[in-house]
Amino acid sequence: MTANRPAEPRQVRFGRFHFNTGTHQAALARIIEWADTPNRSGLMVGFINPHVYNCAVAEPEVARFLGECDYVCIDGVGVTVAARLIHRVALPRVVATDLFDALVGLERPLNALLVGTTAAEVLEAADKINAGASGIRVVEAVDGFRDSADYQDLLGRHPRIDAVLVGAGSPKSEGILLQARELCPAALLFHIGAGTIKLYADTKRRAPGLVSRLGLEWVHRIVFEPHTRSRYLGGAWSFAADLVRSRSVP
Repeated sequence: MTANRPAEPRQVRFGRFHFNTGTHQAALARIIEWADTPNRSGLMVGFINPHVYNCAVAEPEVARFLGECDYVCIDGVGVTVAARLIHRVALPRVVATDLFDALVGLERPLNALLVGTTAAEVLEAADKINAGASGIRVVEAVDGFRDSADYQDLLGRHPRIDAVLVGAGSPKSEGILLQARELCPAALLFHIGAGTIKLYADTKRRAPGLVSRLGLEWVHRIVFEPHTRSRYLGGAWSFAADLVRSRSVP
């Protein structure tokens, strides 16, 4: 590998799933390399945290999405801790919102579709991104409460779009991006998370930098987003139980 070439992702096993992952720097470098490539093929980037893991256990489409991703961001500190305890492996933590923040700051403008959250939030987020970003220009924004046929129609109208950015919750986001892989084959397909759209729409508090670096966003969300408490408290038990069971799976 030359000094200028980004590190390749490595395939890891986590629980019952296998996927490709890497560092924040390597993921961003891979996106830049993709953007600079003429006649490029698509690039799919997702993320996993305990909630997405639980969705992947229950929903084959989410598991398929993770397995097909070129990069999976280890977004949740629960995943990095569990990887050390159960698999004795250190996985690099990559916050999907941080990777998206870096993407919008690039000087390689990409025309994008933005999908997720409410109609008011996604339109506000699109306006904020278009007003301040050099790397992303949102050409159409739609909410995350439509059916599959609506998203198929949206994607079908933009077969040459540069990027499809989705934050509609799991498993819906993964389903939309798998549709996009068929209909927008040269695009960057990025599961940015509903929280990212809400941050850009100013309907969600951004965790302080120190809180994020310490991996304590979940505490921040429990305090300021009461609707997430059942996900973190109840979902944590399901996550841990499946990881323990998966140790016996070859």
